[in-house]
Amino acid sequence: MFHKSAYLTLLLAIGLMIGAAIGEECDADLCVGPGHEYALPSEAARHARDGQTVGILAGNYEDCAVWRTSVSIRGIGGRPHIHDKICGRKAVWITQGAHIEIENVELSGGRTSAGTGNAIRHEGGTLILRDVVIHGNQVGIMTNHREEQALEVYDSHFYGQHAGRRLAHSIYAGRIGRFVAMGNYLHDGRSGHFIKTVANDNHIAYNQIVDEHGTDTHLVDIWACSKTVVVGNVLVKTGTSGNLNFIGLTPRRSRGELLPCPDAEDRFAAIAYNTAVFTGPRPLWSTLVQHRHIPEVPWEVSNNLAVHVGRLTRTPDDGEPPGRVAGNVHHEDSRPELFRDPERHDFRPAQPPGGSTASAIVPLHEFAAPRGTRSRDSVDNVGAHAYESDR
Repeated sequence: MFHKSAYLTLLLAIGLMIGAAIGEECDADLCVGPGHEYALPSEAARHARDGQTVGILAGNYEDCAVWRTSVSIRGIGGRPHIHDKICGRKAVWITQGAHIEIENVELSGGRTSAGTGNAIRHEGGTLILRDVVIHGNQVGIMTNHREEQALEVYDSHFYGQHAGRRLAHSIYAGRIGRFVAMGNYLHDGRSGHFIKTVANDNHIAYNQIVDEHGTDTHLVDIWACSKTVVVGNVLVKTGTSGNLNFIGLTPRRSRGELLPCPDAEDRFAAIAYNTAVFTGPRPLWSTLVQHRHIPEVPWEVSNNLAVHVGRLTRTPDDGEPPGRVAGNVHHEDSRPELFRDPERHDFRPAQPPGGSTASAIVPLHEFAAPRGTRSRDSVDNVGAHAYESDR
């Protein structure tokens, strides 16, 4: 039989545990979740002012929200999952503030009858994502077409976007000023490009993009008139027909007319230190870089490792490539022994993949599974990862 003091102590301990679970410390201006002022993220979005922080406790929220102000949003005590509701017939979250940062949240179920539902529709100024999980939408992230916009995506996970017969891009950066994708893991797409960008300035670095199903699109599709760096990415593609190209440098058309390149002297495309592996039964006409030639934009393809890939570059007339192609190592046959564990998508080199040559682009980091980056020790070898002889 309990003494009264022991019984009271037990009740107090249980109360403290329940209180911790319900009202976990938030340390934000606006707090969402059990035991806090707002039950749903949408309620906090309606009250948030510029410069405030929003904390969302881990849990499931069947909700959608429009973020109209400049705020920082982060998950607390785990990763909150916001899902299966659409705002404005567009997205689970619509971001309209001048500067919004989102960290440690999960968004899914962005689906509409029109087939264009997004996890995030970015309509504001700058949007920065860190450690975000986006899956099961018709399109992952989509921006407007406004040059004053910017989109930056770091250390995030995209998978399972699907839109039936429509193109289900994981990330679609429209005609915006700047786009950055770094340290992300993108896979399990069924249609559409994993990354599609028409931004003026692109930096796509240290990501791992895996096409397991033979998606009939590029892994990365880039407006050929942009200023673009694609460096240190692991690119894995399969398929038996259709578009087997890894990276496309593509012209854009508006109402049937070819869009001219902007009048800027710093336009170029540098594709360097990437690892590209084709895992289909035959490489067929697979190509690392398909370039629809735009003479006024110089480009370079250097120090890439291409394994079981048909060609390094391809232009419309199959003539000599109009850019600099140097220092690449190209194996037309399958070489699983080159990598630590290709079946588990570990494409770190198991043996020296070949030396590199001088390049305009030098990688400072490399992809670190399951997502994120780590410092790269050297650039003595080609490909997305430094070879470690003493592992």
